[in-house]
Amino acid sequence: MKGAPGVFIVVWFFAALASLGVAGVIVWAIIKLVTHYL
Repeated sequence: MKGAPGVFIVVWFFAALASLGVAGVIVWAIIKLVTHYL
């Protein structure tokens, strides 16, 4: 398994990207709600 570390890094990178995307959507939704009710 020579390429295991590289695969792990790629998987971790996409997981971090996905979690960032989810956090971004949540923050965007909160901002939209706050600005809507102000």
